[in-house]
Amino acid sequence: MLGLHTNVLDFEIIETGNPKTLVFVDASTYIAEPDRPLLEVIMPGFSKYFLVNVAANQVNTFNSSTLGINRVLLQELLTDLPDGVWTLKYKICPYKFVFQVKKIMRITKLLNKLKLLYQHIDLSECAGKEDFEQERNLVRIHILIEGAKAEVEKNSKLAQEYYQLANRLIQKELDKFCKNCK
Repeated sequence: MLGLHTNVLDFEIIETGNPKTLVFVDASTYIAEPDRPLLEVIMPGFSKYFLVNVAANQVNTFNSSTLGINRVLLQELLTDLPDGVWTLKYKICPYKFVFQVKKIMRITKLLNKLKLLYQHIDLSECAGKEDFEQERNLVRIHILIEGAKAEVEKNSKLAQEYYQLANRLIQKELDKFCKNCK
């Protein structure tokens, strides 16, 4: 029986809730362990790509320093990675021919704001007209977030619009509880 003799590149980005890190999981199948896998990263707000080394068949965690945004030695000096549409190109030698490109919608900061909103809401006492509006807004927020994640590969502009709508709705709801909730 003949086996498939080709590299099949694949990866996932895992949401952790930490705005300072990006967790990259190599889910590839290799003929042989690749020598120097690379990841090209284009982040929202940047026109150039950042190039980082990847450990094959492992979980890789990147931050603003390892990505090359700000070279620091102390963790408290790391900057938050931006939310929005990220383009990731994972490649192995020969780099021009063996690669996998994915667009992802990073929503870490947005989910952290949503978490803050839920911490201000008493979900056990929903009965009034205002509560129904809040419940409707929460459902809309979740639909917009899932829509942004689903749409990012096909239409990243629309995905970003969904993200912005969700962000505005979360902020509108947060403003009901505190003026400094960001």
